[in-house]
Amino acid sequence: MRQYISLILFVLSCSFSFAGKQEYADNSVLSENKWYKIGVKESGLYKLTYSDIKSMGIGDPAGVRIYGYGGAIIEEDLSKLLPRHDDLPEIAIYMEKGADGVFSDGDYILFYAQGTISDNIGKPTSFGQINTLHSYTYNYYSDMGYYFVTCKPGEGKRITEETALTEQANVEFTSTYAGRYIHKSEYNLAESGREWYGYKFQGNTKTQSFVINDTDIDTSEVLYLDVCVVASAKSQTTFNVSLNGEDIGQRISVGGSTSTSQMGQKGIMKTYLGNTVASNPTITLRYNSVTSSDIGYLYYLTANYYKNMVLSGNGGSLLITNPYEIKSDAIASYTIQGCTGSTKVWNITDPINISSMPYELRSDIAVFKAKHDKFHKFFAFNSSSAAAKPPTRSSMAA
Repeated sequence: MRQYISLILFVLSCSFSFAGKQEYADNSVLSENKWYKIGVKESGLYKLTYSDIKSMGIGDPAGVRIYGYGGAIIEEDLSKLLPRHDDLPEIAIYMEKGADGVFSDGDYILFYAQGTISDNIGKPTSFGQINTLHSYTYNYYSDMGYYFVTCKPGEGKRITEETALTEQANVEFTSTYAGRYIHKSEYNLAESGREWYGYKFQGNTKTQSFVINDTDIDTSEVLYLDVCVVASAKSQTTFNVSLNGEDIGQRISVGGSTSTSQMGQKGIMKTYLGNTVASNPTITLRYNSVTSSDIGYLYYLTANYYKNMVLSGNGGSLLITNPYEIKSDAIASYTIQGCTGSTKVWNITDPINISSMPYELRSDIAVFKAKHDKFHKFFAFNSSSAAAKPPTRSSMAA
């Protein structure tokens, strides 16, 4: 019997070994050349000029390459992390060479970077579906995500244009499903662990307002609100919630601590609300304490809503997602207002292999088509002025 069990275990071990077999690099890309490290906090469009790259002193700026995953926290459940991360991948970049076609003074590169907060929309769920709501995971190990810059002979990885679809669209989108996340890592009640809260409600500061900084919101659609609060109190306390100055008629109840070792408890509210303003809706929380020693905190506030696809000015940018109406034969048409001849639309579904979407420009309206057989994420912008310069940069030892 023991030999039989051992044989089964051996077969299972071999099966898992071959199923999870993965090739690994002999050496890291960082083992050669000179490198420069750049840090980003937020996901978005970033720009490095020819002068920026030249000042790094890492070689010919025309051969610039960027590697890295950014700041999203890596999956901690290794069973879900296949294929596993090995070495740093090279990301696709856009290089503006000007009229002479030579990368030189006045030219620049653009790239899309992942910050320390990752959006879970479109990711698979345990029920075999995809997450249809914006929900966020912050990196509790770092306040900065990093990319690594070097120069090598030849042309590096570039953002290439996709082939225009000729099929007729059977799904039309004029709005995008947007999300906003408010969180601050300021207080750790046990002075241990990785869960941090912000925005303390105590004393004269028992009411605080949070603005969803966005415009062109579609007020005909509902707003989904997900709020998690924490209270450090001996008995049950509550939070009142209002939207644009109107109480929503729901309270968040938080239980009292049941022992001296329990530092606080959480309360959660998830609800759909009618929104009445197209720009910068305001959510207000009021903490109803019982004693003067009771303290409330905001863990996170997440809002989901539809907004019209409008690019505002040269510095405007737009994240485009829609997790609904996905079908195997779906061809989606996306209509963006406020565009110019320099507008760019990138497919950032795979942040390592970004591609550019061809579109038809009708006056100031850009229309592009894409397959909608799975979740996609696009990023549109009018000019390089929408890009930020990486906030931190430092050289690395050769």
